[in-house]
Amino acid sequence: MKIVAIVVGGGPAPGINGVIAAVTQYSILRRGWQVVGILEGFKNLIKRGSENVACTTLTLENTDKTHLEGGSILKTSRVNPTTSEESIRNVVANLQALNIRYLVTIGGDDTAHSSNVIATAAGDFLRVIHVPKTIDNDLPLPGGHPTFGYTTAVHFGGQILKNILADARSVGRWYLAEAMGRKSGFLALGMSTAAGCQLCLIPEQFGNNEVTLKSICDCIETTMIKRQALGYTYGVVVLAEGLAERMSPTEQAMLFKGMTSIPVDDHGHIRLEKANLVETVASELEKRFTSYGMWNYGLTTKKIGYELRCQDPIAFDVQYTRMLGCSAMKLLDAGMSGVMVALSRDSNSIVPLSLNQLKDKSTGRIMTRVVDCSGRDYQVAREYMPHLTLDDFKEEAMLLKLSTLAKRTPDEFRRQFGHVPSLFPIYDLSFADD
Repeated sequence: MKIVAIVVGGGPAPGINGVIAAVTQYSILRRGWQVVGILEGFKNLIKRGSENVACTTLTLENTDKTHLEGGSILKTSRVNPTTSEESIRNVVANLQALNIRYLVTIGGDDTAHSSNVIATAAGDFLRVIHVPKTIDNDLPLPGGHPTFGYTTAVHFGGQILKNILADARSVGRWYLAEAMGRKSGFLALGMSTAAGCQLCLIPEQFGNNEVTLKSICDCIETTMIKRQALGYTYGVVVLAEGLAERMSPTEQAMLFKGMTSIPVDDHGHIRLEKANLVETVASELEKRFTSYGMWNYGLTTKKIGYELRCQDPIAFDVQYTRMLGCSAMKLLDAGMSGVMVALSRDSNSIVPLSLNQLKDKSTGRIMTRVVDCSGRDYQVAREYMPHLTLDDFKEEAMLLKLSTLAKRTPDEFRRQFGHVPSLFPIYDLSFADD
């Protein structure tokens, strides 16, 4: 009997169990194959000897209704199997010993890279299909299709921010929230837009420039001042955690105060969950308010991310993961390997994306996508942010009001904050025929 195995890598995302259930049920009902779930990602596969590989047999019974549940019934881990030739050889040898000829991996860009390395090392004996998963939405799928889990994360993250905004309005204070998103600001922007927050800062809006603590604080301070000028003493600001990756090593060290070095994970990424980005920004802003004798805005910080990763998927992701799981098996049926499954731009066809062709030539790793600040999502979101604009400097009455609230003269206000409008790129949205 043919055996297909499933491995989940990286952080959890809503819908993982949907892919697992879809692959399992298709394999059993349509092909009569056995399905093996490998527990804890690549953590045990890299060990020498297949007796160390923790597995479970997946059946129709133990995957029934699991597509509606959050989390991962196979667990997951961030262990990187490509850190050594020995680990790669062990993974291949263990799969051979377990008589596994077909492998479906579920994960983000790191797991996609691992899948490609394993597929290459295994050669003809193993076929590998990767299913893209991440709440960061940073894998390059056709037609702007989201990665599964992202839509659910935006939905529940938006609800959390909506509640925080209601609290801010009720007590007259400002909240600074930090959202997950290492390379891209999709999640922060999506959550912020869904909740109607007053400001969202993402790495992409800074272009190729280094992100500084000063530039972040300037954007936030001027938005707070402008909101006060408009008669509002509350609001919510959302920061993408990936802003920290774009800072200088000196400023990054400030975010990891008390640590002897900046921590990294198995894949060499900075462990942003250990960084005190939002807390450091809040502290810097409070110092500014005190030094200028400004009105105490009252800042409260909140990190949002872990509570989104294991939410029960909403209907969109339930349906989406079923399509992806079925499509992954269709690609195996067609004899394909070393590809990532995706849907076509019109969602009517399956698109196999070669993992080799998705590699960044400079790094050898899978490319990621970022928010296009000239595109619809960012430009629409920006329209509803009361950030500082060039018109605010041109209108003398507004400039005087803003500078007075900031406890500066108009000239001082202009010198300190004149660069802020350029940090919010403005493009005209284009029109297209249907």
